[in-house]
Amino acid sequence: MIKNTCSAYLLIEASTLKGCSQASLGAVALETITRKIQEKNAAEKIIDDKTVSRGLLYDLNKVIKKYADRLKKDQLTMLTNKINMINNKPNSSKLTSAFDQMGIILDGRKGMHQQPQPFSPWQPTP
Repeated sequence: MIKNTCSAYLLIEASTLKGCSQASLGAVALETITRKIQEKNAAEKIIDDKTVSRGLLYDLNKVIKKYADRLKKDQLTMLTNKINMINNKPNSSKLTSAFDQMGIILDGRKGMHQQPQPFSPWQPTP
């Protein structure tokens, strides 16, 4: 509970800062809050079936090995690392799914808005 409160305060504090400090503090606080919201509800993997995910990973690594002699060592390392993380959700999905769970729609063109839901704490009481 204290950690959640601290994260909320960090997010609020970030809104009063300028420049890089604001962005950094806001990002850390938002990620912490998002992680807490998702902790109980969201799966960390895209493919739950371990047999399928391992097979996909094996096949993708086999393709990279075919091109190993035509790639620089650092390129091969970066591609291999990306492939090994292929079953992990991207950060953008992790962050937006927390808002989805709360019924908040993120729209880059219109900003945030609340999707109407029955008994939602976000709706004003009649």
